[in-house]
Amino acid sequence: MNSSKRCEMYCAILLENNQAELALVSEEHVKEIAYMMAGAICYAEHQYSFYVSDSDISSVASEASNMLINRPDRNPTYKQMPLVLTAIQRYREFAIPQLGGQQTLCISDASTPPPQHINSVEITNNRPLANLLATANRCDSRILILLVLAAIALGGMFL
Repeated sequence: MNSSKRCEMYCAILLENNQAELALVSEEHVKEIAYMMAGAICYAEHQYSFYVSDSDISSVASEASNMLINRPDRNPTYKQMPLVLTAIQRYREFAIPQLGGQQTLCISDASTPPPQHINSVEITNNRPLANLLATANRCDSRILILLVLAAIALGGMFL
């Protein structure tokens, strides 16, 4: 693998200190996951033009590996949180095709409902009177008069 010294350093730290977390993602791919995560952290550093100090590299690597398997538990004001979140996002973008679905345990937010297929959504039509009133609130008075005249011309459609 062809990588920078910084990426190799992150990879070594991830393998040394966070192998258990990486194994929870996929036991067979621990080295690959560490390498991809290290690359994602380096990518995030480059994006933000913010390079983590040597004393904080271990904590950033640990935070990133923990976020692979857990929801973020730190306050969003944690100074490296944007960097870590960008790294996780970049990791997932790369890991999905490379690991064949073995990305992270925490890919989607369980609190939000899954998106529904367009055919499974029941179409509901508002009553015409409700549409008229909603339109009337947004329209000029002259247009409102035209809408009322159109409603009268249509007769019992609104009843």
